[in-house]
Amino acid sequence: MGYTETDQNDRVIVEGQGDTALRAIMFTDIEGSTAVSATQGDSAAMELVHQHDQVVRSALDKHGGRIVKHTGDGMFASFTSVMRAVEASIAIQRGASGDEGPLAVKIGITVGEPVEDSDDLFGASVNLAARICAHAAGGQTLAPGTVKDLAIGKQIEFRGMGEIGLKGFPEPVPLYEIGWSG
Repeated sequence: MGYTETDQNDRVIVEGQGDTALRAIMFTDIEGSTAVSATQGDSAAMELVHQHDQVVRSALDKHGGRIVKHTGDGMFASFTSVMRAVEASIAIQRGASGDEGPLAVKIGITVGEPVEDSDDLFGASVNLAARICAHAAGGQTLAPGTVKDLAIGKQIEFRGMGEIGLKGFPEPVPLYEIGWSG
């Protein structure tokens, strides 16, 4: 069986069969946007959000990501390929550090089989990606070992961050930072 195409909902069509359900899940978040809103005003915070949205949308368009929804000062996206998600995260971090001034974007990526309902995704893999994003620092992309394992042989730099306890998950999760500056 081989990949042939995706449908309008970013679901993989494999030789005429339905959705494989496997997704790479990405959450982004702007570090410090609440503080900007409180100290510099809502207009300044909205400018950060617009800058973030432009950088993220560009990377998602280029790497085949689908926006599931906005999360206030971030986005929730899905991909049919782990490597596309990793490459998009690198593009986002590079774009965020660009000419318009530093934008501190936190990114969490995971992979799994989320539940789809009403054009939204739910489940443990979605929750894990959100928790990983919340744990990241601005300018940092974190992912669990499953993402690292699925990117083997792709010349992506993964730096071990140790095992991290994440709210709602019974066991610590080994996290890796995805390198993007090289």
